[in-house]
Amino acid sequence: MPPRLRDYDSLSPRVRLFLWLVDRVGAVLLWPARVWPARRGAAARPIEKILLLRCDGIGDLVLTTPALRAVRRRFPAAQIDLVVGPWAASLAPLLGDVDRVLTYASWGYRRLRGRRDGLGADWRFAREMRRERYDLAIDLRGDLLSLFPLLFWRVPRRCGRADRGGEFTLTDVAAPASPDRVSEIDRTLDVAAFLGADPADRRLALAIPAEATARAAHEFAARGIAPARLILFCPEVQWPWRRWPKGNFVALGRRLIAEGFLVGVDGSPANAAPGALAREIGEGAHDLTGAFDLAALAAAFTMVRGFVGVDSGPHHLAAAVGARGVVLFGPTDVARFGSDGRHVRTLAAPCPMRPCHQRGDCARPQDWCMAKIAPAQVADELLALLSEDPPPSSPAANEPV
Repeated sequence: MPPRLRDYDSLSPRVRLFLWLVDRVGAVLLWPARVWPARRGAAARPIEKILLLRCDGIGDLVLTTPALRAVRRRFPAAQIDLVVGPWAASLAPLLGDVDRVLTYASWGYRRLRGRRDGLGADWRFAREMRRERYDLAIDLRGDLLSLFPLLFWRVPRRCGRADRGGEFTLTDVAAPASPDRVSEIDRTLDVAAFLGADPADRRLALAIPAEATARAAHEFAARGIAPARLILFCPEVQWPWRRWPKGNFVALGRRLIAEGFLVGVDGSPANAAPGALAREIGEGAHDLTGAFDLAALAAAFTMVRGFVGVDSGPHHLAAAVGARGVVLFGPTDVARFGSDGRHVRTLAAPCPMRPCHQRGDCARPQDWCMAKIAPAQVADELLALLSEDPPPSSPAANEPV
């Protein structure tokens, strides 16, 4: 039976209604498959080959690492493959609990990211998945966009949450998250626990290869940067309503340089904004656009003095490797997606609308939550945090946090 309308994990009534209707129609269409004898015998099949799915954001994948570890401990002899989005592919060397990482973005995720290509890639990937003959597929997102392709991959057992629709695609439906299991870490661990895994170990952990550490050190040396003095800014974010105003970053950078630090601005080569930000901050600021892939960025976080980030993937990378820093949150649910690092502080301006499903300009621009976070507040929080710990002496490569 599909969930009740109010149980869907969306702040938008229209989205909840759409997901409810899709689940109702899907349950009717797939009813014969649910009672077919081959389907009823799937639960008795030995689990030797497992497919895990986490095809959304980089930060979401990092928050899933405790669940990956739990599944590995539950099925130590199984081959475990993980499907991630192409944007997270360079994280593969850091994920030590899976045997292989595959990259795939379903048609729905491609549309969300502005791509308008057809379904050819989906059919080709479906054929590849069928040839693999997996015994069990585990979706750790709980979203119709990632669950729907499973119907075409012919995996006999399909387990996951259905918080955002797609329950009709699953053979084993994990219970919705309980009110005291708010964090995305716990929600993914609950799926692993549904299959018998132990959910107690919720530490984020990434295994940084020596090669990634060497590349990060080389990039710093080539630019004449002493990373132990560097505060790394990570201003980029996919959704504009999570951005901190550029002028605030400039003011913060100049304050930190006046305090004796260096400032580095990280960014992707496709975006000119980080380089422009470094130039506007002025002397003592370094443009690190395109210097690091995700693995090297994780290594860089173990070397720098601190970081300042927004609600995007890099701040989860930083938290997972034990970096010190401040994260700036806007309309997103802090309790669910906030940092879990023991050296990370989260700043979120009070707003009666949070969390909101903002998709564009703020409906109350005079109260826009990101603009309410003052540079002086961030600087004071960061300096207080850095005074608590000595500067890093060596990278903590391959060491779980």
